[in-house]
Amino acid sequence: MIRLRSRRSSSLIFFLGLLQSLNINSCLSFVTPVQRYHTQKYGHTHEFLNSQRIASRLQLSRLSKNAEMDLKKYKTRSEILQQTLLIKKKESESLSQKLEILQDVVKKLQASNKKLIEQLEQEKNSSTTVESNSEGTFKTKEDYEKALRIAHSKMLQSKQENEILISDIAKLEEKLKDYEEKSIANENDISSLNKDLESEESLILELNEKIKELEQALDEQAQNMSDTLAKQDAADLDQNLSLKELETLSEQVESLTAQNVQLKTQLKDLGDKWKSRREELENEINNMANLDNNLQTKVEKLEQEKTSVEKQLENTSSELKSLQSTSEAKIMEKEELAKQLSKESLEIATAAVRQAEEREMKLKKKLKRSQKTVDDISIENEELKESIEKLSEDLRAAKEASYEQAEVMAQTIDALQIELLNANTRIYELTNIEIDESNTMAEENTETQTWAEILRSEKSIENQSVAAKNEEFLEKLKSEDILQNEDPEGENVHVSRRSRILRRIRSLFRKNK
Repeated sequence: MIRLRSRRSSSLIFFLGLLQSLNINSCLSFVTPVQRYHTQKYGHTHEFLNSQRIASRLQLSRLSKNAEMDLKKYKTRSEILQQTLLIKKKESESLSQKLEILQDVVKKLQASNKKLIEQLEQEKNSSTTVESNSEGTFKTKEDYEKALRIAHSKMLQSKQENEILISDIAKLEEKLKDYEEKSIANENDISSLNKDLESEESLILELNEKIKELEQALDEQAQNMSDTLAKQDAADLDQNLSLKELETLSEQVESLTAQNVQLKTQLKDLGDKWKSRREELENEINNMANLDNNLQTKVEKLEQEKTSVEKQLENTSSELKSLQSTSEAKIMEKEELAKQLSKESLEIATAAVRQAEEREMKLKKKLKRSQKTVDDISIENEELKESIEKLSEDLRAAKEASYEQAEVMAQTIDALQIELLNANTRIYELTNIEIDESNTMAEENTETQTWAEILRSEKSIENQSVAAKNEEFLEKLKSEDILQNEDPEGENVHVSRRSRILRRIRSLFRKNK
């Protein structure tokens, strides 16, 4: 009885607080006699009732504030995730652009290196022809003049080639400057790139100086040759002097070829340096792309979890709103009934209020349970992620083992094929033996027949074993293909290798048949 009275008193207090919170003027005439009845029966004062009303209002305000704060938190989190996604997309786009630029630069450098190598080979061939001509003796003045003209034309060609090399080096310098401007975005690589560029600029300056020296030497040689031709027109010189000049020219050509070889080696070293640098940058870019993909997957999963939580919050808020609307409607109905009914109507109203309180308590419990289920679902998602990673590692290990088994089977098939060829050669040799004596013909024919039967039996056994192994191997490969088709995110790295092994096994199987 005491418990029932306490429950009735608490429900009546809550009901009266709600009535006063609504500020309905029509109910004021009814509230005062109810308060008097409550004070006379249970001995509560007006201050106690006011404190209960204030407590109920505070509880409602706290619930609404907590709901608003949770919504704000989820909104801010969603905005942060969207910003991070945009940043990662921009970074991936910039990295892809840098990759394309680097690939174009590398292709152009390779083409220029090929051209330089061809030019250097042509210079070598020309130098060898000059040396071969200089070794021979010139009997007449006309032959000597022809040789000088040929040497002069070759020197002009070498000048042109050196000018082409200078233009190529200038283009390379421009490309290096462009690459500097494009690679400044990476702050970590600025120091290393500057060092490399300084070393390369020093090498290019040295090459330019060497080329200038070569040009000066060629100009001097051309002037000397023109002077010699003028002197020869004035007076005929001895053949000994002409031979000495040709020897000096051959020595100069040899020095030029040696300098060209040095230039070629230096250019090759530069190409190797740029290739190593390009490979390092490609590896870094691939690592960044993998990180971007992992982050995108994580962000998508977080967005899915966010949407599920938002749906649950919307459902809870809709339930709370429906409860509030139903409670307000019931309160209005109770107010109208309270004007018409007496004490019995008050007892009925208290029962309805109790039911409403019980429903609210149940809904609060449901909310707590839903929050617990959300936490459990998040924990289960993390466990599922870990299990999926473990399964992916197991699948990779199984794939590697299957590929190793495939290689072993291919080797065994090759060995069996060799043995079959050897057996066929033996049979051919045994069948092609010619026997002169008539007495030994019968005995050797019987022996060959027995050997042929033995070899046929061995061949049939080997063919059966090979066919069984091929069938087992094909079934394994089919099962692995089925597993990969079921897995949409499986790696397609070894597909070409597997197709080659399958074709090889099928061709061997047809030959054995």
